[in-house]
Amino acid sequence: METVIPVQASWTSGTKILFRFFFVYLLCYAPASWWVEFSPFSPWNAVVVFVGHHIFNIDITVMPNGSGDTTWNYVQLAVIGSISVLATVVWTVIDRKRTDYDKLLFWFLIFLRYFLAYMMLVYGFAKVFKTQFPYLSVERLATPLGRFSPMGLLWTFMGYSKTYNLFTGGAEILAGTLLFFRRTTLLGAVMSILIMVNILMLNLSYDVPVKLFSAHLLVVAAVIAAPQFKRMISFFILNKPTATENIRPVFTRPKARLFHGIGKAIVILLIVGQLVVTGFKREAEIAALFPERFDVYEIIDHKTNGIAVPEESETLRWKKLYVLPNGKCSLVYMDGAAIRWNFAADTAARTMRLSSPDSGTVYHFQYAVASDNLYNLKGKLNEDSIQVAMRRNSDEFLLLNRGFHWINEYPFNR
Repeated sequence: METVIPVQASWTSGTKILFRFFFVYLLCYAPASWWVEFSPFSPWNAVVVFVGHHIFNIDITVMPNGSGDTTWNYVQLAVIGSISVLATVVWTVIDRKRTDYDKLLFWFLIFLRYFLAYMMLVYGFAKVFKTQFPYLSVERLATPLGRFSPMGLLWTFMGYSKTYNLFTGGAEILAGTLLFFRRTTLLGAVMSILIMVNILMLNLSYDVPVKLFSAHLLVVAAVIAAPQFKRMISFFILNKPTATENIRPVFTRPKARLFHGIGKAIVILLIVGQLVVTGFKREAEIAALFPERFDVYEIIDHKTNGIAVPEESETLRWKKLYVLPNGKCSLVYMDGAAIRWNFAADTAARTMRLSSPDSGTVYHFQYAVASDNLYNLKGKLNEDSIQVAMRRNSDEFLLLNRGFHWINEYPFNR
């Protein structure tokens, strides 16, 4: 079984130094990012905490927790960067006579291709299954725009449209898929660069704590495309003819090529299968938490023991009730706070039950419906009698009711 390594362009001293640095840096960073994401027992914890305390005089108590821009992450990058610089210097001294790294680059690019392909597929399927940006919750819809954080605003924007999630997720899946094959690697890398530039700018502009990781994925895509940089300059900028890349089989013997193809197919199928199964599972879980449809009721009157609860009682007076299709409801108070409650209704007996998440507070109501969609509730909370009048409002949220229009005679920008 003979491995055929294609010859790369000439290696200058600067090129060899850059290769040594990025080889060590990315070979340290990529497994570290996987380990942090999938294991709470990363060996980096002890190293980062030690360096933070003894070198930077920082006591690190917050470990990676969904934010990839913690102090822990910055100290880890300082450690990886220092290791890479030191290793580059030592490597350059002891290996200064080597003329090229064609074979090492070949296998290094395979590693980077599969790492980047996997991450592009992860984020792509998270959008296609709409688990990264779920549908808007009633609490999110009821929150005034000015109270959103920048990240919350971005998540709301992305969560609104299933179509845009399919578009962006599909682009990421396509880029990741192209990276699995050498003939389409350059196209996949260029697509990944364009996608990651946009994602990095979103993370920087909306303060999303994945700035470091998205920047590194951009670097990985650039490193994969780097060997073809001169060819791209000639073709796209200098308008010169460019020689085709000589892509030869990795293995020469037919049996070795067969096993290589089967093994590659199994790896790709396992990755895609795992992401699809996880996507379906997470989509069902999130759909239960963030249903697309719900009923909206505006509170007209709220009395306790026959006395109206004043609007100034912001934590006691009800403002709105959102009834969800999953046995839950969201009760909004005058101060804007929205709290999830358990909800059950018997339309035949005209009864309604609201209980707090811990079941410590339970409302039992009898209700009647007037002709104008006015619901009159009478019930008890402990020894207090409660009366609530509320009206159903199907036009509560323009964002959900506006819909799509091919023809707009005038801009509808509200």
